[in-house]
Amino acid sequence: MANALIFLYLVIFPFGQLLRINLAQGIVLQPLDIVTFIALIYVIIKKQTFPKYLIYVLIAFIFPSLFLPKLNVVGLMYFFRLAANLGFFVFIYHNFKGGKDKKLIFNSLLAVITVVAAIAWLQYFFIPDLRALKVLGWDDHLFRLIGTFLDPTFTGIILVLGFFMALGKKSLWLVLFLLVTIAFTYSRASYLALGGGLMLYALWQKKYLQSAVLILIFGVSIILLPRPASEGVQLMRTKSIGGRVTSYSQALKIIKASPVFGVGFNNYCWARQIYLKTHDLGSHSCGGSDSSLLNILATSGVIGLLVFLTMVSEIWQRTGHTMYRLVLGWCFTALLIHALFSNSLFYPWVMGVLAVIAGLAIRNRKQ
Repeated sequence: MANALIFLYLVIFPFGQLLRINLAQGIVLQPLDIVTFIALIYVIIKKQTFPKYLIYVLIAFIFPSLFLPKLNVVGLMYFFRLAANLGFFVFIYHNFKGGKDKKLIFNSLLAVITVVAAIAWLQYFFIPDLRALKVLGWDDHLFRLIGTFLDPTFTGIILVLGFFMALGKKSLWLVLFLLVTIAFTYSRASYLALGGGLMLYALWQKKYLQSAVLILIFGVSIILLPRPASEGVQLMRTKSIGGRVTSYSQALKIIKASPVFGVGFNNYCWARQIYLKTHDLGSHSCGGSDSSLLNILATSGVIGLLVFLTMVSEIWQRTGHTMYRLVLGWCFTALLIHALFSNSLFYPWVMGVLAVIAGLAIRNRKQ
């Protein structure tokens, strides 16, 4: 059963947003969510230990919702998604403890992310104009590497995580392939995330020359990038900056309304309607801020942020001194930087990748 679930997860992963199911206005179901939820049920049925710090996070994030006048069904999906991915982390740890199992899952996930990159290149060459997606609520993109996630920012962070996995595996050609692929997303948040993770890599591994060479290759790639007549490929563009500033200011208003406990992790869209008088339920960004950290503060308050940081600390302290621990550190550092500019910390595929790497990094009792 466990092997079948992880296999199904890896098969579905590269399809990205192409398999999303719109059940109703604002209610979206991802097949990936179904798999992680089944993994959570599996953990519960098997009575596998669910760490207390994960339970505390769920309580802190759902607590404010208990005081709402009515249940927010649309937003509740976000909470179930978070719970399922935390359960997926526990599922990975308990069911894949052997060295061979860990290596197989790690390599398989890296292979899947490589497939994501390959599909993105096919999109870039054969379907470079995706401006028509704007009618479906997505941003309009032209001559950018977007892939099945339909957004270069999220495609970028998935590729960055894959880059550090390849770096941990010491697969030079894959590292270079993903490095160039990231450049063609034209995602500045992903660029910064890559740079931040590489700085940590250089400090931990004392690979200063290697890191400098990788940064040089990446820098040259950016300089040589084609610059067609499209605003999205102009790295000095300001339109997206203005949008993020607006998103940050909206989040700060919601934080001000309930700074201690927040409005509930699953209620950001509802809070925007109440406090900001907006009704854009059709927007794909309705459920969160453009900053994951501001999103945590807005939805779970200072209490939720402290509990979340405690969870991160607890997981890190329980990791063994392995390659998986190093990759987790590089990936999480890159993600924190990326999450300053996008709500990528709670993106389903990003949570899944972190759940797998963290689950593999947790040391066994024998260690």
